[in-house]
Amino acid sequence: TVPKLTEIDLSNADLRGANLQAVRLLSAILNGANLTGVDLSKSDLRRANLSGAQLIESNLSFANLYTTNFNKANLRNASLSETDLTEACFRNADLQGADFIMSKLIRADLSGANLIGADLRLANLYRSNFTNAILTDVKLWESQRPRWVIKNVVCESVFWDDNAGGKTYYQPGEFEKLYGQTHTILLRYDGGISPLEITTLPVLIQKLQEKEGVSLRLKSIEETSGGSQVTVVVENPEAADRLKHAVEALPQQQRAMSREDIRQIVIEEIMRLPVGNTTNINIRTMSGGQLAIGDQSTNINNQQVTELAKAVEKIPPDEKSGFTDGMKNLLVTQLKELAAEEIKQLSKDAIAALK
Repeated sequence: TVPKLTEIDLSNADLRGANLQAVRLLSAILNGANLTGVDLSKSDLRRANLSGAQLIESNLSFANLYTTNFNKANLRNASLSETDLTEACFRNADLQGADFIMSKLIRADLSGANLIGADLRLANLYRSNFTNAILTDVKLWESQRPRWVIKNVVCESVFWDDNAGGKTYYQPGEFEKLYGQTHTILLRYDGGISPLEITTLPVLIQKLQEKEGVSLRLKSIEETSGGSQVTVVVENPEAADRLKHAVEALPQQQRAMSREDIRQIVIEEIMRLPVGNTTNINIRTMSGGQLAIGDQSTNINNQQVTELAKAVEKIPPDEKSGFTDGMKNLLVTQLKELAAEEIKQLSKDAIAALK
């Protein structure tokens, strides 16, 4: 017979050495209790209060911990594999080295928890909340993470492989940026995306950002059946619906661009670059939007354009200003194309745009 201890008050009790396997402790009060090393496997602890309890190296595998409260509890190196932790509370808990393999952490609250080295392989983390948690060295192979929240987490490294054999390292804020709750918009390129489209897309995204006052990020480009798929992240969730149509229209916009349209993008972007310290070449535009290089009275030779391309190559990318690697490659490519063309003397109405 399974022992039934519903709503029993064992707060601050020392239960080390007790055999609590398969016990029923529904709504039990165990806050502050010492359960270090105790076997609670297959137990029913639904709605129990274990806030501040000591559960170091305890065994909670296969237990039912639905809505159980582990607020500020110490579960360091505890086993919670294949456990139902739906809507459980682990706020500010010590979960270092804890084993959550194949557990359900659906809508669980792990905000502020310390999960250094915790094992979350194959765990269901749907809508779980890790705000302000420490996730360094967690194991996340095949974990399910839709709509999880990882705001302001600390995560220096993660094990993504099945046997936790190698770490992936992250700069501060990088893990949240890559894997946090985001709104994405998918772009479809039938027949594949061309190199020119790859280099112009970041430019168009940057222009859309400036126009709409939002933050967009090009997340990935992958090959799919019949073409390519590009994922764009909208960092402002409230603007996702409003921007959806404009972002989805970018592939069609690119494919409708003429050579002069592309050249005009290059003109505008070159004029924004800080190349004054590396070259004295003037870049100007005429009323027709044509690129003008050189001063108003002197023909320019192709070697000077080549030198400008080299100067642009030396400018380090700066994501904040919009000068991305893609933009840099586009400008250098277009300048080298210009160097191969015949550049004639310019009309007097050309204006200096950059020195």
